[in-house]
Amino acid sequence: MTRLTTPSYPRWTRTLLVLALLILGAEPASAQQSRNVTLLSHMDLYSMAGYSSCWSYIHSDGREYAVEFSRSGASIVRLADPQNPVEVAFFNLPDSEWHEGRQYQHYFYITTEFVNNYNPGGLTILDMADPEHPRRISNFDSPILWSHTIEIDTARGFLYTPGAAGTGPSGNIVQGLFILSLANPENPTVIAVYGDEAPNYTHTIHVRGTRGYASMQNQGTVRILDLTNPAQPSLLAEIQTPAGVEPGGDRTLFRRTHSAWESADERFLYVSDETSPLGVYVYDIQNLANIQRVYTFEGMPPRSIGHDPVVRGNRLFLSYYTTGARVYDISNPAWPVEIGYYDTYDGRDGGFHGCWEVAPLFPSGIFVASDMETGLYVFRLDATYGIVRGTVRKGPNGPPVAGALVRQAGSSASTVSFSDGRYALAVTPGSNVTLNTTLFGYDPLSKSLAVTAGSDRPLDLPLRASDAGSISGVVRGTPGSPTLNEAELEITG
Repeated sequence: MTRLTTPSYPRWTRTLLVLALLILGAEPASAQQSRNVTLLSHMDLYSMAGYSSCWSYIHSDGREYAVEFSRSGASIVRLADPQNPVEVAFFNLPDSEWHEGRQYQHYFYITTEFVNNYNPGGLTILDMADPEHPRRISNFDSPILWSHTIEIDTARGFLYTPGAAGTGPSGNIVQGLFILSLANPENPTVIAVYGDEAPNYTHTIHVRGTRGYASMQNQGTVRILDLTNPAQPSLLAEIQTPAGVEPGGDRTLFRRTHSAWESADERFLYVSDETSPLGVYVYDIQNLANIQRVYTFEGMPPRSIGHDPVVRGNRLFLSYYTTGARVYDISNPAWPVEIGYYDTYDGRDGGFHGCWEVAPLFPSGIFVASDMETGLYVFRLDATYGIVRGTVRKGPNGPPVAGALVRQAGSSASTVSFSDGRYALAVTPGSNVTLNTTLFGYDPLSKSLAVTAGSDRPLDLPLRASDAGSISGVVRGTPGSPTLNEAELEITG
């Protein structure tokens, strides 16, 4: 990701900022900060340096820790009491905006991008055998000079460093996706380098079983790799994602495939392009010879940028930068439904600020998020909900209607119908749940149904086009006087 600079705003200015942006015609951040997500705690120890990603460390006895990355290092945070997090250690790292980490056994591996002067330091190993007193493996001679991201196949013991430079198997300095064996966890060895920086730059990779989902940012594709033999990756299939708009740029369409994660049943793939206004997609990958895009994440603010999908069971977690951490129900993997969110960022929407990453793999059910300006957030999802989904149409059998606002009466739950007319809403359960649907040019519609917790109810919404005609004329101050320009006309009723 690329970092841009725009102002941040304190909480008390949120309402004034939204009003001012509306008056000026700009795009405000979401005025509502959260839904179905409780903030348990917030830790901001290194705001002067700024932050990047975060991840989890789960000890063998079940103790949970967060690893929060500032520009200058890694903060190890005990979460035994999630409402009172405690930093137990801090490890200095080479100065960089990009640090990421992953767990393997009782070790934690950290990558750093753009280490100065080609000094080894792009891969750091922490021994967490005693998580209250972790230590750096100081005698490790890293073959990695820098790496953008990291992934670990914990089942088979292989480490992947996409967007990396370092010493390859032949002893030469090369660039690409490094694949290392963790047969000796304190001294990983490079067994292969896949691709190169240009044009085959691998931005991220997610590995499950013998498959790797490599996001080839410069090419705008996801490569599905056969990693049966990690020393010799082979291509199974490749997905071309749609062109997006460069965030903060000149609004030119371009491709920027960023990261991917598969559903629990491995049939669907969730892909982020890190672009706006769309940029997050679901693909059916059951038949690799005929991969289909089955869903596009519409309905977010137009400058929102989706980042780093992570799946845990039937939940999808996404960091959406300036619109915060978002949680989706993917019981129907091809049709995600947003069930909760927490916006960590107070500024206007758009650009690379706010929530970098969401880490949800804690057995206790909590999840953490890292905000680039304000640090570590610890959350709990409080979602008792049922789902209502269907299609908004013109009349009972007419064409689909996009952009209709669907809102649960008496609740903050709302969504808009997508370009294909589909909508899906997580609602507060009840014996008489009412959905109000409105769109200019159509009569308002209210429909009710019973919804129980955990249910998934179909409900199509037929809208009747409002009676309409046209009226025209001129506006004058008095009869016979000159016409008035820019008079405001209001249609009522």
